[in-house]
Amino acid sequence: MLLSRALGRGYASPRARWPMESALLRQDALWVFDEVQLMDVGLRTAVQLQAFHPPREIAPARPLVSWWMSATLQPKWLHTVDFAAHLPALEQTAVRIPPSDRQGPLFAARKPLRLVDLPRDNDREAAAWARLVLDEHHQAEAGAYGRITLAIANTVDDARALHSALQAALKKQHDRPAPQLHLIHSRFRPHERRTWREQFLNREACTPGVDRILVATQVVEAGVDISATALVTQLAPWPSLVQRFGRAARYGGLARVTVVDRQLSERAALPYEEGQLQAARRVLEGLTDVGLTSLEALEDHLAAHDPAQLARLYPYDPLHTLTRRDLDDLFDTGPDLTGADLDVSRFIRSGDDRDLHVWWVELGPDESPAPLSNPRAQRSARSRSRTQAHG
Repeated sequence: MLLSRALGRGYASPRARWPMESALLRQDALWVFDEVQLMDVGLRTAVQLQAFHPPREIAPARPLVSWWMSATLQPKWLHTVDFAAHLPALEQTAVRIPPSDRQGPLFAARKPLRLVDLPRDNDREAAAWARLVLDEHHQAEAGAYGRITLAIANTVDDARALHSALQAALKKQHDRPAPQLHLIHSRFRPHERRTWREQFLNREACTPGVDRILVATQVVEAGVDISATALVTQLAPWPSLVQRFGRAARYGGLARVTVVDRQLSERAALPYEEGQLQAARRVLEGLTDVGLTSLEALEDHLAAHDPAQLARLYPYDPLHTLTRRDLDDLFDTGPDLTGADLDVSRFIRSGDDRDLHVWWVELGPDESPAPLSNPRAQRSARSRSRTQAHG
C-alpha cells in the first residue's frame, strides 16, 4: 500500500490523491522496513527510491531516510545500479551485534538439531510425521514458559494433513492428558484469526503448565512472539529456517529442533525451488546446534571463507528494477491513450497471487435482497478463502 503510493499509483486511493501521497512519502520521511526478507521485489524498489532522493547536501531540509531490518539481511540485497555508491557508507552505519557483545539468555540458548528423512508417501507420511511431532513434544522439557511444540509445514495442505493426523493420534492416546492443538495458516477468515494472538500467539500465553501443539505454515516466521520447547519443521530455504529457529527457545533455555526432509524435487518442492532446499540441507548436515550463537558463527565463517556458499543460502535476484525513467514516467498520473494506467505491480510484488476471499449475505426464506442494493463487504464479515490451482 505504501510503495504504490510512493510511486504515485496508490492502491485503493483516488486518482486526485496520487501526487499528494507520492510527495508526502518521498520527502521529509523516515521509512522503517522490517522483515525485508518478505518484501520480494519491493525491497529493490525501496532501495531505488532512496537512491533517487537528492543527498542531504542538496536537500538538507527535506531528507528521506530508510532503515532496512531483518535477522537475515544481506548487504548484497541492497546493491543496485543506482545505490551501489552509497553502500560503503551504509556499511559503516549498519547496526550489528559484535561477537564480544553476543551474551545473555538469547545467545546462551541451546537448540540441538536433528535432521530426519521422511520420504514422501501420501498414504502414510502424515501419520509418520504426527508420531514424530508427538514424540518430540513428550520428550521436550516443560519450563517456565510451558511445553509448546511448533510444527511448521511449507504448504496449507501439508499443515491440514498433519493437523488431522495429530487429531487422530491424540484420540488414541489414553495414557496422558491430550495437549491443546491449534492449526494456523493464512486461509482462515479474519474474525477467526483475530483471537489467535490473545489465546496462544503471544508471550503472555507461554506460562508454566501450558501443554500445547501448534501446527502452522510460514505465517509464524515473523511477527509471532512465542517460545517453543520443541520445533519440528519441514526443510525450507535457509532464510525461512533461520526465522523458524527463532521461534524456539526465544526467551532462552533449551529447545529441541528437528528438520524433516521429505526429499522433494521439481514441482513437488513448491512453493520453493529444489536448489534452495538442497543448499539448506548441505549446511544443516554440518551443524549440531542452531542456536543464535551457532548461526552467527556459521555466517561469520562463510562470509570470510566461503562467500559463494553464503550467496547460495541467501539468493536475491528480482526480475524488475525501478529506473529513473520509470519513476519520471509515473510523474504524469493521467491515463494513456487507451484509458489505462501504468501498472506498478511489477515493482511491488512478483509472482501470481491466486488467493481470493468470497463475501456473501445470507437471506432467510421470507427476506428480500432489496434493502441490500449496495451492501458493503467488511473484513469481519463471513467469508471463505479459495485458491485457484495452477495450470
